[in-house]
Amino acid sequence: MDNNSVYDYLGYHLLSANIKRDRYLKPKEIDIKIAKIKRKDANFSFEISIRGEENEKQYFMFDFLVRFKLLDDEWVKAVGGNDNLASILFPIVFPFIRQSIFAATNDSLGPIFIPIIDLRGIRITDGLKLIRKEKEDIL
Repeated sequence: MDNNSVYDYLGYHLLSANIKRDRYLKPKEIDIKIAKIKRKDANFSFEISIRGEENEKQYFMFDFLVRFKLLDDEWVKAVGGNDNLASILFPIVFPFIRQSIFAATNDSLGPIFIPIIDLRGIRITDGLKLIRKEKEDIL
């Protein structure tokens, strides 16, 4: 059995952030999108935007750049294209981004929570919308 990694996760970088709130922010929806997927030789990167809004006075926007180094050409061919590759690699970086948003907003108004979700099998290049359901809506 071969245990060699097929990629190296090189990290993420916060490109921009915009947070507007005057109290605890409880977004009704959170939109997550991927853009600017780039692959040059072994270098693979994409941008992630995360947006949430309670109303026009309460919102947040974060944009990140993530990078990977692809180590196995056969695996990359088997995955089948940059969109599929981004969808497979997105769950690797999402916990780090989620924690960064929490840490950046953990002030006197309270942190912004992005829920823990299972992202395996989601085609993230089509975008993802998380919708808050109130307890009475769940039943």
